[in-house]
Amino acid sequence: MLFQQGDLFHLGHEALLFPDKNMVACLTQATVWEPDCPMLNRLTVETGARRLVRWLEDHSDFLTSYPHLRWLWDRLYSFSPLPIQGDPWIFHFADSIENMIHAVENAAWADALASAKNLLGLGIGLTPSGDDFLLGFFTAGQTLGPWDVMDHLVSQIADSAPQRSPLVSATFLHALSQRQISERFGSLLAALNCPDPELLDTAAISMLHYGSSSGMDTMFGLLFGIQTFIGSNFHQQSKEILWKLAQS
Repeated sequence: MLFQQGDLFHLGHEALLFPDKNMVACLTQATVWEPDCPMLNRLTVETGARRLVRWLEDHSDFLTSYPHLRWLWDRLYSFSPLPIQGDPWIFHFADSIENMIHAVENAAWADALASAKNLLGLGIGLTPSGDDFLLGFFTAGQTLGPWDVMDHLVSQIADSAPQRSPLVSATFLHALSQRQISERFGSLLAALNCPDPELLDTAAISMLHYGSSSGMDTMFGLLFGIQTFIGSNFHQQSKEILWKLAQS
């Protein structure tokens, strides 16, 4: 919450200056970002998604601090209508996600693009929740969806991001249009393809602690993307889980 869309900064040779915040970020010790190529194994992706859902269940206490995450969790089980309480952006966030999923399921690509653009810059954090969700969602789409259509959509989203989103998330979305993702997110995708539970735990915890809710927003975007592009029912594990959600 420290930075907002439109904040001024100056990029020098050795530092990033934020005059309005009276802050200086030294760049001399910065490491060069070498993004990974997103990769999901079509044969094991549902199994990996189930394991990630179980991990989220074990860390569900984190969701209570963020109403939009609670809605995403409930919606993953097809159990929650659009939110009617909370900050106005949460309703627009949920409504845009619903419309985007519906459009993708019906191959209405122009509508999917319009809904995706509505998510740009929407939400909290240096990389807003809408941007993070899009990153996860279309990472799944690039592997599991129609490649030519996905590349076009992600390219259009990335082209619109600089006018709507902060620099950091616009950079991430541009990287995705080049089929590249951060090392942190790449580690999570690799863990989904590996049966070692410790590897998934380490990668998911790293995502959990990324930003205020950015890592969790990205993980939910990934799960919704897998669910949408392969029509999976991996989220329906038992009636007992639905009962617990109803009672909470």
